[in-house]
Amino acid sequence: MGCGVGLQLAPLDAAAKAQLCAFVNPAAELPAPDAAPNAVEEQPAHDEDAGEPERAAKEDPGEPERAAKTVFDRVRGLSSVEQQRVAVHGTMQERIVLERTFGSNVWEALLSNSRLTVPEVARIARKGTLPRQLVEDIAAHASWVAAPEVQRALLSNPRSSAAVVGKILRALSRADLLLVPQQTAYPASVRAAAKRMLGG
Repeated sequence: MGCGVGLQLAPLDAAAKAQLCAFVNPAAELPAPDAAPNAVEEQPAHDEDAGEPERAAKEDPGEPERAAKTVFDRVRGLSSVEQQRVAVHGTMQERIVLERTFGSNVWEALLSNSRLTVPEVARIARKGTLPRQLVEDIAAHASWVAAPEVQRALLSNPRSSAAVVGKILRALSRADLLLVPQQTAYPASVRAAAKRMLGG
């Protein structure tokens, strides 16, 4: 009687605090700059100023949160034309805020951005309101379709046509294909197609 559950957080650095704040506050939900997928970490020069960024982060742990809010505020105030420009040429932080703020208005422009990452593509591919043409465009992009995250997103999207579903299922290994009929997150038509492909 009277027992409960307690939670104690380990010591957090500035980046971890920023991620926690982003989780609690979607408006500031942005990845830390050093958490970008496939990003190449730059090594600081070995000189007397090399430790300045780290010292600055320790002195001002709120800086990542303020930077995130600044991006959000700037993106939120963009005109329609500026939204399209940032979608095509913007940084990953700008693209994430842009998609979360304006959604379908920027999906097509985002998908034309050559720097779009696989997690960003998968996020868009999951949208049940994504136009069929954009679903087809994603499925036509070889490197995107090769990513399991995008494969799962397209299989779960009710807008995926039979041709798109067939293409994704054929790209799966047999072991992964065997799992598809068991995944209730996928539409019944997708599970049935996987069963047929497996021979019953």
